[in-house]
Amino acid sequence: MADPNNILLNDHRLGVYAIPKVANTAMKIALLSALGRPTDRPHAGFRGYAADEIPMDFYSFGFIRSPVDRLVSAWREKCWSEEESPARRRFARWGLRRCNFQKFVDWVERCGPDRERTDQHVRSQWMAVFRPGNIIGPTELYAYERIGTAWPVIQARVAERCNGLALPDLVTANASDSRDVAVPISLYQRVEQLYIHDLKLWKRANDQNPLLRG
Repeated sequence: MADPNNILLNDHRLGVYAIPKVANTAMKIALLSALGRPTDRPHAGFRGYAADEIPMDFYSFGFIRSPVDRLVSAWREKCWSEEESPARRRFARWGLRRCNFQKFVDWVERCGPDRERTDQHVRSQWMAVFRPGNIIGPTELYAYERIGTAWPVIQARVAERCNGLALPDLVTANASDSRDVAVPISLYQRVEQLYIHDLKLWKRANDQNPLLRG
């Protein structure tokens, strides 16, 4: 199944694993800018690719985020933002408009395995980056919380390996949404258990900075 956010630029031998709520929009804007394309509709600018559609000999990168921070970010944007979008209308139909975070987590929990098909903003991150055979797709997988120091490294890698493509600086929002919200420890632990594979992968990326394929 193709992921709607993974990006493949054949002319530049570049793959980008762009997960929702993990600098997805910011990276798409940076790529469109580097390609000289309009940036006003970043999510319509690329076709989506499955992890195993990105050639292994291309340079590729991605970020993975703390599952609690990512879910808080999804809840704040999709349930509380005043801007209209198809995703926000979907969450409103599910009765989640202006809900508290515990109700949001309860809903994710009730979805069970179906959350992987319900909405990409609550889908597990590891599903977007793993290839068949339990192989990590990106050449380099960074922790999102280190994006400020990782991006200049990625810019240099892309310029060197991807036919001189010059990525601009990245403009991102706050990297730690859960620090702005009082998440009880019991709820924090529930989210970590719901996304246990994401949690383990994020910790590995944080420890190794970056996590290298193979």
